[in-house]
Amino acid sequence: MAETTLESVRRQLDQEQSSAELLQLSQDFYLRVADHVRNLKRSSGAGSSEVTNRLISRQIKVISSLIDSLVRLRLSKTRSRGSTVKLLSEERFILSPEREFITRLSSFVEAVTQGHPSFVEYAVRMEAKRKTTIRFTRPVAEIMGGDMRRYGPFKPNDVASLPSASAEILITNNEAIEIDDRGY
Repeated sequence: MAETTLESVRRQLDQEQSSAELLQLSQDFYLRVADHVRNLKRSSGAGSSEVTNRLISRQIKVISSLIDSLVRLRLSKTRSRGSTVKLLSEERFILSPEREFITRLSSFVEAVTQGHPSFVEYAVRMEAKRKTTIRFTRPVAEIMGGDMRRYGPFKPNDVASLPSASAEILITNNEAIEIDDRGY
């Protein structure tokens, strides 16, 4: 009998948990799981019974939990060993921002403790330039951004890219929500 995708993910997690070393996954492991979940979602819906839809929903939740555990375990092993050789490209993609954070943190701490205010000033300038894309949930009058530019007025569902500090205030006040505009 052929192994189901759910069984395959569970088996992979079990093997990874039992091994001290990072195991090699097939190059298409996550693609196969994503394809399976897409097919499950396509098979659920208006034409399916409520029981079928609940079973599909439950299977997707289980797969999500298993994948989350597997990726976290694999990244944890990678951090402790320092080698990304056996990681798949998509796992390296996940790890990349963390490594960038560690590099930035080290550079910042070193700049402060070595008396290099220019790096600190650079960090302030870069943060002032950072933008966040938001979608407005209610009307908002014209606002002055941290960059001293005027933005708005905005209606519900308008989308704008604002200085991050201004966007965070709007999000905190439940006037907008952050949206991911990275396009992936």
